[in-house]
Amino acid sequence: MKYAKGQSIVEFVLTATVLLILLGGILDLANILNAQNTLQNAAFQGALAGSFSGKNTAADCSILAAIYNGSQGLSGVTISQIIIYQANVTGNPLGGSQSIAYEDIYAGNPGCSSAAAPPAPTSANWLPAARNNFMYQNANLGIKIVYVYAWQTNLLPFGSITLSVKAVAPMNPQPAP
Repeated sequence: MKYAKGQSIVEFVLTATVLLILLGGILDLANILNAQNTLQNAAFQGALAGSFSGKNTAADCSILAAIYNGSQGLSGVTISQIIIYQANVTGNPLGGSQSIAYEDIYAGNPGCSSAAAPPAPTSANWLPAARNNFMYQNANLGIKIVYVYAWQTNLLPFGSITLSVKAVAPMNPQPAP
């Protein structure tokens, strides 16, 4: 009988540890799903902004600004790349997933505060002037956001995971000149 009190404390500590680990996992899962949904929406807003901008020289600037505005306030998220690409009818990049032939790649989440001085892409293979938004051309603009999510509870042996989201919008058609 004199060991019953000590046994209860040991059982409580073991049970509380497991419950706290489960709670931390649930919190991380909720945070990563929130980040995924928020960035998916930001990618879609960027694709729409680019779709309506068409061949305008400030098209990438409006895309980056939409993504920047839509991705603020996320904890544990670092955007490593924003890729603006010409998409085929299935939404994948022209030339395949490993090709950068029709892509503009921006490092980080630069945003764009001035269309007169937009950030420079690290790879510029599909600048706005080369985009085709004429009627009946089936031109699609895709956005891919690559980001790193750092676990908030540090319960897992690795500190972060790299994920991505993408969105595709048809280019706003303009009549042929």
